[in-house]
Amino acid sequence: MIISIFLLLGIISGLILFKNVRLSLENQPLQRQYKVSVIIPARNEEKNLPYILESLKKQTYLPYEVIVVDDFSLDKTAEIAKSYGVKVLNNTESPEGWTGKTSF
Repeated sequence: MIISIFLLLGIISGLILFKNVRLSLENQPLQRQYKVSVIIPARNEEKNLPYILESLKKQTYLPYEVIVVDDFSLDKTAEIAKSYGVKVLNNTESPEGWTGKTSF
């Protein structure tokens, strides 16, 4: 009997709280109010890059542009990025004395 009362109260309170909430039946991306660019620094990321790019394609707020900065990769990082249709920038040459990110 007590469980039935709690169940009934839960249903009634749910109806009261959510009576004006309308969910869209369409799974459309949100309208862009701002332009968002996603920049992905990548070095030998051929295994991880597809997961990242697939995840970006599934976002409800799609980025305006996706840029992959290929940092002298020795694998297929650039080719994979291009296959997703994103912009790929290749580093040209490192500054003299550059030893990587840890040189700061």
